[in-house]
Amino acid sequence: MINAKYLLTTSHLKRMHYIIFCMAFAFFLIAMCCFDPGDREVFFWISLIAAILQGSACALGETTTLGFLKGFPSKCVGFFSSGTGFAGIFGCSFLILLKAASFSDGTIFLIAAPTLIPYLLSWHWLSKQQKLYPNS
Repeated sequence: MINAKYLLTTSHLKRMHYIIFCMAFAFFLIAMCCFDPGDREVFFWISLIAAILQGSACALGETTTLGFLKGFPSKCVGFFSSGTGFAGIFGCSFLILLKAASFSDGTIFLIAAPTLIPYLLSWHWLSKQQKLYPNS
């Protein structure tokens, strides 16, 4: 609803900058909670905030991506859908492999945070392609 009501005049690229910032911040918050040696209740609440932030960013990212794809051929939506399906399989496998290699949960979240860089770069590339070929 936020996307439809308040962000109509905001470019897709600016939205993705915000989304990627929120995702990175959530990764760092969760990592911080995982590295806490004690059992303090405050870290439960911080992790809950991080989970809400990450979930909201993912939902906004999905709707932003689908809105962005309206400027591309319709077959791109199928590629996007298969990519999100593969991401779930890859993400779970990546987590299992890193846990099998004895990485801590906090380290895994810190390793995951830099994966947002290629995501942002791909958005910049797609945005450039859309400007170069507006009616293709």
